[in-house]
Amino acid sequence: MPTVHPERRRDSGRARMATTLGLLLLAGCADTAVPLHLEAVSPTRSAEGLVVELQLSGAGIRAAVLTDFRSTRQSRLDATVSATLVAADARELPLEDVVFIDTSLVRAKVPLTTPRGLYDVRLTDAQGATDTLAGAFSIVAPAEAVARFEFQPLGAQHAKVPFAVRALAVDEAGALVESFDGMLELTDDTGTVAPARVGPFVRGQLQVFVSITVLAANTVLHGRNLAGKTGDSSSFTVTAGPATSVVFALAPPSAAAGGCSGPFELRLEDSQGFPTTTPADLAVALAAIPALGVEFFSDVACTASATGLTIATGGASAKVYVKATVAGALAVRAAPNSLPSVQATVVVRPQAPTRLTFATAPATVMRGACSPSFDVRAEDAWGNASAPPAALPLRISATPAAGVAFFDDDTCTRPASAPRLDVGMAQLRFFVQSTIAATVHLDVSAAGLADAGADLEVTP
Repeated sequence: MPTVHPERRRDSGRARMATTLGLLLLAGCADTAVPLHLEAVSPTRSAEGLVVELQLSGAGIRAAVLTDFRSTRQSRLDATVSATLVAADARELPLEDVVFIDTSLVRAKVPLTTPRGLYDVRLTDAQGATDTLAGAFSIVAPAEAVARFEFQPLGAQHAKVPFAVRALAVDEAGALVESFDGMLELTDDTGTVAPARVGPFVRGQLQVFVSITVLAANTVLHGRNLAGKTGDSSSFTVTAGPATSVVFALAPPSAAAGGCSGPFELRLEDSQGFPTTTPADLAVALAAIPALGVEFFSDVACTASATGLTIATGGASAKVYVKATVAGALAVRAAPNSLPSVQATVVVRPQAPTRLTFATAPATVMRGACSPSFDVRAEDAWGNASAPPAALPLRISATPAAGVAFFDDDTCTRPASAPRLDVGMAQLRFFVQSTIAATVHLDVSAAGLADAGADLEVTP
């Protein structure tokens, strides 16, 4: 029986103790290690018929460390990990070329023959720990599989107001082609849809806002991609939006004093300026600035007086007529009970002159002095200054006439030899001088017009 040296026995005991201690230390590290957790897969999808490299990232992906403290050789690292795709029916499809990078990353390749579908991704590390990320990867049809585009149904839209359009790229069977990420040329039956080029698609789907700038009873959106694949939406209407304002669609620029003028037509419009209707009766108050001599009527003959008007349910407009007797600029204002007010300006013209009046006539003057001015004016029947359409000679006379003279200037040096109202001239100014103290009646007359008269007291 061989003899064992005592020192060798002690060395062997130490080796067994070191081996045991190393295994205990490894066991302790394994107990405190982060558990395997698969967090993300990139990319998340690929087109059918391609080989794609996946990156599986997470935490606690462990390799196996093989250490023998009885050997002088270095420890070995077993980095054998596996990854599989798990289909909806629980079939497992192993990934290829699975490579352990570090405790947070593994790379693997999806086989060329992997069929379309949505897959869970399962990772098993070298120590047998497993984690699964549900629905993490999908194989989709290639972009070339697009057969047509399908538009989601569209309801009635408002002209010039953007609305959402959703389109899908589908194959012959009507399945979504998630790999399609191209653009779509867009047209419609009105020729006004904008933008005309939309996209890109995201996972075979497109949602974009477009607008149509005209009203249309029926129109259809048409889509086409660069490969010539097409699709049409359902037919839809393009209408005006709800009323946001009222405007004067008709308003005469001028009117004759005392005449029945109009119609002044109020119209409802939406926010884009399109005519629209009211869902309920809309009361509109009417006012005039200045208000003197102005009346509103509901009929063309100006016989039915009105203080306001109503746009009836489903209606888009209403009319009113105006009679104004004061010449000048007139503002006609309409104030709906639920919309901003609006106004139109009309110029009220005087009618042809019917009379002469004294606009100014001093009451007294000293004998032999030149009087303040006498202003005589031609007026229409409503009292508005009205210039004659042609030159109108005037005759100025005094009773008694002895010692009374008429002049053009305020110094009474230029006699008024031929007083008249020229075209466009409604008023004439003259001055009086009397050498006799008396009450003098002045009279101004013209053919076809009522005379104007005034008394002047000439004092000593």
